[in-house]
Amino acid sequence: MSHHVAAVSRRAYCQQFQTLLNRVRSAAKSQKIRRERILGLPGQKQTAVFPFPGKIGFSKSLKPENLTVKSDARVYEVKISTHDIKAAQFFSTLNDKDNRLFTAMLNMSERQIPKKPRAPGVPVASDKVECLVQECSPKLTRSFAELFPAGIPAATPGNPTLSAVIVTHHTEHNMSVWSAEMDVEREKLTGQFVEMAVEMVQTLRDNGVWADFIDPSSGRPYYSPYTNATFFDTDERYKEFGFVIQDLGCCKCLEHPLWGAKAFVGTILTNASPSHPVLREIIQSKAD
Repeated sequence: MSHHVAAVSRRAYCQQFQTLLNRVRSAAKSQKIRRERILGLPGQKQTAVFPFPGKIGFSKSLKPENLTVKSDARVYEVKISTHDIKAAQFFSTLNDKDNRLFTAMLNMSERQIPKKPRAPGVPVASDKVECLVQECSPKLTRSFAELFPAGIPAATPGNPTLSAVIVTHHTEHNMSVWSAEMDVEREKLTGQFVEMAVEMVQTLRDNGVWADFIDPSSGRPYYSPYTNATFFDTDERYKEFGFVIQDLGCCKCLEHPLWGAKAFVGTILTNASPSHPVLREIIQSKAD
């Protein structure tokens, strides 16, 4: 008798549990359908009036046919990329003033966008070597001070002038892609630049002008005391001299305005102005 009662109780309990489970499943399914209808997820029927999720459609000023460019030969479809989505998210965070500013910049043609002027370089020995002499801005001069712990002597009292002599070689190999040939060429050009820079710096110092150059192999001044600060050819400060620093993700590379990544640069710093007669004579002698 007791066994019979226990069996009946178990059946009753199982029936109640099954009923409860069915109710939970039904409620979950109803909630899922309701969520799909609201968000426009799979399961909701889309119409021509509301083709996007969430019952979103086109405004009267932007019709679906405006999203394709039809011609006799092809039909080009407009595709929205991840960059477009990120750009839209960025602009949505701007206030009205900044939004108008960025919109005006985007509507400007490439010729209208102001670019940093770059002084013309002087060809040295051949069209494969260029020498650019440019006076550093006060901000750039202060940033270079970290390379020289002993300080940069002022050419005239109270007038801390600093000029950069940028020597660029047009290379045969792309300096942003490593190869054995590129490495050999880079080592060769490093030796040539150091030899030339030692001669130029010595000539300037013999004429009472302070000067030093950056060793390409270490990124540090050649004559000055050791410092942890460096100035390699991928330094962002090269942008001040008209170069482009490309971020390739794993590394950076310098690009010349004409030669692109096929460029090797060396830098000489001096407190002489670009119009200093000794400096001009040295540059002119190299160009002849």
